[in-house]
Amino acid sequence: MPCLRWTAAGNALRSSLKDLAATHKKTVMELRGDNGGDDDVQKRLKDTENQICALLGQIPALDIPIDKRILAYFGSR
Repeated sequence: MPCLRWTAAGNALRSSLKDLAATHKKTVMELRGDNGGDDDVQKRLKDTENQICALLGQIPALDIPIDKRILAYFGSR
């Protein structure tokens, strides 16, 4: 069942993106604070951004059928 695979993969991807977004936000706050020039904090920020880009690149691989995308769009309103 492709729908089940899509749901599991989509949920895993969404969860990973939410976790990375929280990590990114925390790292940005650290940069704004006293550690603005800290190389370790800047490296973590760059690593997090690279991970987010990699996950966003996986979205097309989900290969969600157009009818499912339309139903999801109107179902979320």
